[in-house]
Amino acid sequence: MVLTRTTPATDSLFELFDAACRRHPHRSALIAGHAEWDLDTVRRCVLALAERLDDAGVGPEAVVAVDVSRGVWSVIAPLAILHAGGVYLPVDRRAPHSTRRATVERARPRLLIHDGHSDLTDLPGASTLDLRHLRTDAPPRERGPRPVSADAASITVFTSGSTGRPKGVVDTRRALVHHMAEARALLDVGFESTVLFCSAPTFDLSFYEMLLPTLSGARVVVAPENAVEQPAEMLRLISRHSVTFVAAVPTVLSMLTSTAGAATFPSVTKIVSCGERLDPSVADGARQVFPNALVVNAYGPAECMVAVSATAVERAPSPPISSGPPISGSSLLVLDAQLNPTAPDEVGDIYIAGAQLARGYLDDPVTTAARFVAAPFPLTGTRMYRTGDRGFLSSSGHVRITGRDDHQVKWNGVRIELGAIEHALSEHPDVVAAAVVPAWDGDRIARLDAHVVAGPLADSRAITSFTADRLARSHRPSSLTCHDAFPMTAGGKIARDRLVPAVRVDASTPTQAAFASDEARVAELVDQVAGHRPRSMDIDLVDAGVSSLSLIRLLADVHDEFRCAIPMSEFAADPTPRHIVRRLRGAAPDDGPTDLVHLRPGPGRPLILVSGAGAQAVSLAPLSRWLHPDHDVWCVQAHGLDRRGIPDRSVSRAAHRAVEDVRAALPRGPYVLCGFSFGGLVAHEMCRVMEGDHDEVTQVVLLDALLTPSPLDGAGDTVLQTMRAPLRDLARARWAITVAGPLRFEPEMMTLAFLNQSIGMTRRHRPDAVTAPITMIRSSGNRQAMSRWAELTTGHFSEVSTGLAHADFQSPVHAPTVAAAVDAAVSRV
Repeated sequence: MVLTRTTPATDSLFELFDAACRRHPHRSALIAGHAEWDLDTVRRCVLALAERLDDAGVGPEAVVAVDVSRGVWSVIAPLAILHAGGVYLPVDRRAPHSTRRATVERARPRLLIHDGHSDLTDLPGASTLDLRHLRTDAPPRERGPRPVSADAASITVFTSGSTGRPKGVVDTRRALVHHMAEARALLDVGFESTVLFCSAPTFDLSFYEMLLPTLSGARVVVAPENAVEQPAEMLRLISRHSVTFVAAVPTVLSMLTSTAGAATFPSVTKIVSCGERLDPSVADGARQVFPNALVVNAYGPAECMVAVSATAVERAPSPPISSGPPISGSSLLVLDAQLNPTAPDEVGDIYIAGAQLARGYLDDPVTTAARFVAAPFPLTGTRMYRTGDRGFLSSSGHVRITGRDDHQVKWNGVRIELGAIEHALSEHPDVVAAAVVPAWDGDRIARLDAHVVAGPLADSRAITSFTADRLARSHRPSSLTCHDAFPMTAGGKIARDRLVPAVRVDASTPTQAAFASDEARVAELVDQVAGHRPRSMDIDLVDAGVSSLSLIRLLADVHDEFRCAIPMSEFAADPTPRHIVRRLRGAAPDDGPTDLVHLRPGPGRPLILVSGAGAQAVSLAPLSRWLHPDHDVWCVQAHGLDRRGIPDRSVSRAAHRAVEDVRAALPRGPYVLCGFSFGGLVAHEMCRVMEGDHDEVTQVVLLDALLTPSPLDGAGDTVLQTMRAPLRDLARARWAITVAGPLRFEPEMMTLAFLNQSIGMTRRHRPDAVTAPITMIRSSGNRQAMSRWAELTTGHFSEVSTGLAHADFQSPVHAPTVAAAVDAAVSRV
């Protein structure tokens, strides 16, 4: 089902701001600590800074990073940058230095604005502007806003999402101007409003706290650093300054209501909840503490400018709370797996289209192509964003979110929605907030750890018993840990990666004993390279001052000690001793090529690549590098490449052997199978074997697979040279073969015997139909037997043409194109 609202005309941001300043120039506009500025002072400072930006050459597409302490300049700098036509890049000082530097350098700013306390003043290619030397007493240069295209960038914010690696979301001027004008009217923010600014500047909800009120002539109260982790300080500011407008994620809102106790704050008239699913109990608790407030539930990812829908939450709401109709100029779509609109009340995947869509991800065309896809029918705009959320459109025209396609886990053979467990925990009267975190044993979930923020008299055994009565046995968490407060991210969400259970699983089992032994040896290796033993297995070695060279030496020592190869690119995302131990328990010894190679770990479902005729897993390693980071990527290669095994003589035997290897490493699905060339036949047969044993295969993706031998039959030398060409490319691009599992690069093992063997296996094979859907991604010259492939599934069959040659599917040069096609195919199922 599709819901659309039209877009009204809007003014530029500076025109909105200027009109407010001229109407009430002496009205209080900005409070930060002991400083209080009126609108006229704020306007003068915005123009003075914009003038300096003009002199520095800032204009359209020029990125300006802002690294200042929370205060008046946190609000003024974004306005000045936008007025000058530049791109605002906020920096969160609470983030580790390495993270801040890496993200800012990726954005390649032309200028860094700071207040004398920045540790980023040596950015390559960027000049600096120290606000301590900015004169604001001289009359500002009066000029209108610089003409800038509506499609030009306005703001870049980095969001990690579910991958852990920050993605730079690039918003357009159109999206920003449109949404600020819409939000001002929708949320009724005006001269009489006082807004609390407590979110991190890198969290898009902060746009409601600093840009929206300033453009509306409202007053902004700037909270100190880490305010979202200090609910008592937030409540003090609300009371002292008679705050009327509060924007917060449900976790922070729950902490506020719990901390307030019996106290009430009647000045608050509007509460906007955004960023997480709003539980009815949290909404009701907010009304008790803020009795005059209208609670608004807003929905929208960072890729769509804060929010694309909003609705007032009724009293005593029933779950799930509606996210409301779309904001004017946006479309909310609920589509099925084939991108067809669902019927009312039918659950599907949620897509967003319209004026608020971001341009995409900074310097990441592959992820952009996978998430921002072409609209299948006429909409407001030609693109739509795949949110990853699932829900339905009610007959009343409101969207209801039911969960995420990546917030489910399969544990003990049962698919579980973590939110359902968290909701059951939250129903206990002593529980303020709840989070359930999977504990991974290698690549499998070993247990589910529950964490709660509870009152001082809470009894963890009583909470456990309470929850057990409300959950099926398969859904009950393995442990429960009570906290005084949750660690928080910059955006005010729960930092789940920092939640550590107080009660560990019984360490008397052999696997746990081995784990403890590995921990001790890893601590010794860290001591050897860092000069001191780690205080904790969860310590971040980079933040602890361990150099990059020492980390490389550490991984080399781990490889020599345990025969386990951990790529530096993977370790950099989680540089902790705990990460090494987890990899040790899940990795195979590096004793040469194996039939199943782990190319790249990921939090999502397993994606099993099957290599082509006689090829090593190394031939598909470039593809794995460009696939969406959520995929857990493995590769099946030909048996006998180590010259010890006997090559398979039939497709059926190759498939059965591959299924055995997959089940040994990944005993539980669901699986996605993706085979290249001859590997497509093997992947299809693997699907048939798995379905016969009631394993779940969600999709088979065929990369230029053939049902009959290629036209190059008999020309063995030509076939060999054709298949070796991609390996020669790999030899020139070693960066493309950095993988999670052990992998040896030996192109001489690509022999003519394997190629001829696969040709004979193809001729003899008679495939049977499977029930899983099939997507064929073909080369420009392969139109062979598409109808026959369509007959080999009782599910949906689709075909995608890439314009590539057959050999290009293994080439590092064309890997991004193939990966984007695979991601798009997988996302539709």
